[in-house]
Amino acid sequence: MKIAEPQQKLSAEKEYRQVIECNFHGRIVGFPDFNVFRLITDSRFFPFIKLESTELPEVKFTLIDPWTILEDYTVKIPDADLEKLKTNDSNDLLILSVVTLHKGKASISVNLAAPLIINLREKTGIQLILEDETLPINYVVNLA
Repeated sequence: MKIAEPQQKLSAEKEYRQVIECNFHGRIVGFPDFNVFRLITDSRFFPFIKLESTELPEVKFTLIDPWTILEDYTVKIPDADLEKLKTNDSNDLLILSVVTLHKGKASISVNLAAPLIINLREKTGIQLILEDETLPINYVVNLA
C-alpha cells in the first residue's frame, strides 16, 4: 500500500486530548524491551504528539505528522506489515515521524526514514524502515 498523504489528520482548531494504548510489533528501533506505548494527542502540543512507554514512562518520544515537514512525503507499506497492523484500509492508519529536539539550537530533526505506523482502530503499531535512500534519518527543520 502506497500512501502519499496523511490519512488521519489532526488540527489545533478545537481543544482535544486523547490517549490510546498501542501494542507495537517488532519494537521501536533502539528500544527492544518496550512494546506497549501510550499515544497522547493534545491540542496544546499541536503539531506534536507524545508517545510514552507504559512499562517505563521515562521512555518517551515526540512525534509529528511527516507531511507537516515534507509535503511530498510517501510511504510504501509492505503487505506483511499491513498484516501485522491488521488492516488493508489506509483510513485506519496514523503515520508519524520521531522528532529530535536539539538543545541550545533553534532546530529540530525529523526521522523520515523510519516512520511509526499506527492502526488506530486495532491499537497496533510498527516502526517501518523505508528502503527509500533519499529520505534522511535526520531531516533538519530550522525554527528560527
